[in-house]
Amino acid sequence: MREDLVKTMNSIVGKPFKDGGRNIDYGFDCVGAIVYVAEKNGIQVKDLKGYSQTPSNGFFLEAIENNLEKVKKENVKAGDLVIFSILSEFHHIGMITKTEPQMWIAHAVSGTTNKIVDHEFGQYWQSKKHRFYKFKGIEE
Repeated sequence: MREDLVKTMNSIVGKPFKDGGRNIDYGFDCVGAIVYVAEKNGIQVKDLKGYSQTPSNGFFLEAIENNLEKVKKENVKAGDLVIFSILSEFHHIGMITKTEPQMWIAHAVSGTTNKIVDHEFGQYWQSKKHRFYKFKGIEE
């Protein structure tokens, strides 16, 4: 299952970033990419349509906590998810695509990149407040 999740995520790397995007032809935002990957692999997840890029009142984190299972960093595997607080609250999500020899993350990035990328989970991303999760029902 984890290999299938990563394979599906990698199949959309390079697709455009679109705020609110949920369609392979239109593009994806960070949540849209994860929802797409889950649904393509038969995993039902609650979509977070309508959240803003700078959510408030803990809406994003509450939805994550209620719909995913937390994973300790030392137990992270490819196919797990990572959320970030880039500004003040958690509001960004990506998928771990590999863990050896270095951890990599695929996610939808706006701004000058403006597409789904897969890259090393480097110093910039590690410096941001982050937590790891997995889809419910995915075995360790």
